[in-house]
Amino acid sequence: MGQVEIGRTLDKHEPVILEYDDVWSFQNFTNKRNVFQGRGKELDSLTIYSTSFFQEQPDVDIFPSDVKNLTLAFCNLDNVVIPRGATLIECSTRRIQAQNDLRDWELDDQNVPVRLINEAYEKNLGRSIDPADIPLVKIQSLDELDPINPAVDVIPVDKDEPEARKLAAVLQELLKTPDLEASRADLVKYVDYVLGKEAVAAIKAGG
Repeated sequence: MGQVEIGRTLDKHEPVILEYDDVWSFQNFTNKRNVFQGRGKELDSLTIYSTSFFQEQPDVDIFPSDVKNLTLAFCNLDNVVIPRGATLIECSTRRIQAQNDLRDWELDDQNVPVRLINEAYEKNLGRSIDPADIPLVKIQSLDELDPINPAVDVIPVDKDEPEARKLAAVLQELLKTPDLEASRADLVKYVDYVLGKEAVAAIKAGG
């Protein structure tokens, strides 16, 4: 049994300690549907902390229907059916699905896209974050999503200025990061717009 402080009491500012199960906590069960097959009873009265149960499609039922007194704390439960009677503490419970624009959108209860995932990043690229702009026909590449007004959030700068060179160096390091949420193509396009073709060529060459 592990322990972690998850907050402080309002009156005496004393630590709030959560005890969690060592077996099921800190695990990554992303897109795994048979996690608890044959072991459902082990979950009764347990607390699972900081585990990802994320599923690619909405409304996936992975928890046993008869589980009792289960507590899920700080877990990723996106697209997962929440077991009846479970206690949730600071868990993510969004319903998410890729749309015809190839981007992931949060859905409402009627499966209507209402909010783009990574909204701030997409907005910074100048791409629409309005669900009304999702194309009726599925596109083949994100390159087909033209910026609505790229000058709104990004101001071109002289590539010879010190700040521009500093920005180029930062973006060059970003392009080397394998687990970056942004795609390399998006970053290159961003650099292209801000600094110009010569800077992009230099970054691609590692200069």
